[in-house]
Amino acid sequence: GNTPLHLAVMHQQHAIIDWLFTVGAQHSLDEDGFTPVTLAARLGLVATFHHTVSHMRDLVWTYGDVQMTKTSLEQIDTFRIKGKELHDMRRWRSALEVIVTHEVEGFANDELFNKLIREKWTRFGRDLYLRTTFVPYVMLLVLFSVVLSLRCEDRRTVWAAKLNGEVPFGRGPVEDPSYVWKWNELTGYTPLIATALEVALVVLWVPWLVLIGWRQRRLGPKDYDPNEDGEISAQEMMLFLYKNLTFILNIGVAICLVMAVTAGLIYTSPWDRMELQTLAVTSILLWCNFLNVIMPFKFFGVLVIIIYKMLIGDFFKFLVVFIIMVGAFSQALFALLQLSDFPDEIDNLDGDPAQTLLRLVWVSLGDVDSTQLIDQTASPQLTLAVYVVWVMLSVLLINLLIAMMGQTFESDMEDTHKTWVFPFAHRVLSYERLMSRHQLSVYRTGNPGRTDVDDEHYGDAFRTEAYYEIRVEEDRVKVERTRKRQQEKKDHRLVLKTVRALGEDIRACSETVQSLRRAIDADPPLQDSRSPAAGKHVNSTPRGAERNKDEVKPESARNGDGAGKQ
Repeated sequence: GNTPLHLAVMHQQHAIIDWLFTVGAQHSLDEDGFTPVTLAARLGLVATFHHTVSHMRDLVWTYGDVQMTKTSLEQIDTFRIKGKELHDMRRWRSALEVIVTHEVEGFANDELFNKLIREKWTRFGRDLYLRTTFVPYVMLLVLFSVVLSLRCEDRRTVWAAKLNGEVPFGRGPVEDPSYVWKWNELTGYTPLIATALEVALVVLWVPWLVLIGWRQRRLGPKDYDPNEDGEISAQEMMLFLYKNLTFILNIGVAICLVMAVTAGLIYTSPWDRMELQTLAVTSILLWCNFLNVIMPFKFFGVLVIIIYKMLIGDFFKFLVVFIIMVGAFSQALFALLQLSDFPDEIDNLDGDPAQTLLRLVWVSLGDVDSTQLIDQTASPQLTLAVYVVWVMLSVLLINLLIAMMGQTFESDMEDTHKTWVFPFAHRVLSYERLMSRHQLSVYRTGNPGRTDVDDEHYGDAFRTEAYYEIRVEEDRVKVERTRKRQQEKKDHRLVLKTVRALGEDIRACSETVQSLRRAIDADPPLQDSRSPAAGKHVNSTPRGAERNKDEVKPESARNGDGAGKQ
């Protein structure tokens, strides 16, 4: 269950977290497999996450205002340390895995998260991406383009021969082997080369496409419900489809290639046309999937994601409204086209509702010249009214779609990194899962705690060692003090401005006070006129002491003095 440390993290009680660590609290798994650190990551509590991680940070040295610290990555990085009790538990997942799996948006711009992902990409991800994905896919595109060009040339030559009567329709090498020589005379070795390349596509690249697509599939519960609230929203479903877009397109391309090669081997009508149609569909899927392949390049990745959001989100909503409206107006126009005085001049629009609907679709795209058609209807005025309303409505719908897409583009471009970082991070971690234990040890993220091992035994030696994030920066305490002083100056800038403006007056007043004090100190003390010896000598006794002495004189003495004087 939850420990006091888990509860303090959940309620973001930083002071209690500090106290619990001082009394010896330890990191442990709760019932869901989260430690306090990974729980803060899962809940998106960025400040609490870093505050908890600060207790895993050690001070290495300080020099003036600069200090060097090292933060343990045991619970942050994905590497499982051999012999570590926490890492030996199957339910444990690192903070990095939690953030990427659940796409916790609060960490999208977090410095530590982005640093670890970039470091993994630099150390091994980029090389694996080029060797296992980018280069093979470019080779596939080149080979497919060559096959498509050769096959189209072959089909075009044979079709021209059939139209000229040189080759009968419905015949081919499969039905009649004697036509092989005729085919060779017409096309040379083009069919043979095209067929060989098509077979190479199926044998070499179809298994590769299926393998790459299967590795990048994301069909788990956390993929279609990342916040695990039990409800799947339209936004979550849209993102779920995007997460599996590479998997869907790869499988689709593989199926189309197999169908195209099968149809090409038969070589006769209608299989020749089916082959070309299948190759056309394959070309669209293959090149569109290339956009997903170049997603690790941030500029292209952001644009691809935004385009996908527009198509699945804005365009889908627009399409639903458009279908409803075009259905309504196409039926109205279909009814108005009936009983025309000139049925041969309305292009069979009164007999096929689908043709009427298609005509309105073309009108919405700019083909608005239908004056002759309107004049041939039984009710030209009403037909014109319906037509004009549809033109205005279609223009309104198109502009609405443009506005929706513009809003989506602006909102996503405000934080392009947030749009791109999680798909990119997931791809980096997927490459990491392909590596062996030895490779994981060699390409670990962070820095080792010691450097007394040679390069030959580097990976094996550090399988059981903790790695750290090393930072050389200004002293945090001094930085915080400086920040507070600057904030205090900012908060009291009006008072400071007033004091500076009155500075001359304050200094003049201070000088006056000091002059008065010097004058008082220089003035001689006043003497008591009642003393008999007032004019003979100066009494060394202070005046205050004489006054006190007179005050304590007996009452009778004071009266006697008074009587004698009298």
